[in-house]
Amino acid sequence: MGQLVESGGFKGGLAPYGYNLVKSGRFNKRKHELYDLVVNETEAAVVRIIFDKYVHEGFGAQRIATYLNKQGYRARTGKMWHHASIRGIVCNLTYTGVLRCGESRSQELPHLQIISPELFEAAQHIRTSRANSAEQERHIPLNTRGNSLLAGNVYCGHCGARLNLTTSGKAYIYHILPEGATAPYNLPAFITDIENNMVYQFNIVVEESNDGYTAELLQVAQYERKVTT
Repeated sequence: MGQLVESGGFKGGLAPYGYNLVKSGRFNKRKHELYDLVVNETEAAVVRIIFDKYVHEGFGAQRIATYLNKQGYRARTGKMWHHASIRGIVCNLTYTGVLRCGESRSQELPHLQIISPELFEAAQHIRTSRANSAEQERHIPLNTRGNSLLAGNVYCGHCGARLNLTTSGKAYIYHILPEGATAPYNLPAFITDIENNMVYQFNIVVEESNDGYTAELLQVAQYERKVTT
């Protein structure tokens, strides 16, 4: 597979957004026909919009998805754009005309280039800077007391947004408000479910670390949690 990519051949699977698959006339050892990529100009125009908004206008993935949806653009499936799809596009080296499979890389293939390598590198720099900034911010807890200790201190593993807390009067429910969203997304887990799982996972860490100080902190935290509930 690596040799195929290094020679400029597509590794197989679904074509990335912005490209179509065409039969190459070549066959592999199993006599399966290989496919090549060709630029889909309609989709390529959307890819260029995404990178332009990301690099030159400072849009985040969620904001770009919202922008595209409002402008009437739809994903290949015909559905609304999702921020996860935007992130995948921003990270895809193929748009520079370079095919990739693991550690293998092709030479730059001008007929597959949708954006310049410089624009792609600028996007990666922005993405890394934002990730580092968010990571530094996460070291500072927003909340250290009360019944909602995870609110503001835990982040969604999918979009990176902080978890907040609301109550229906009968139970507390965590929700997130991603960048650019107009309404919060409720999570299908109540406060006790999330906190109990956190305590369980932390107990595993304590047991594996054999750290007496950490174990003492956990005992204090569990005591305070019982007192406040």
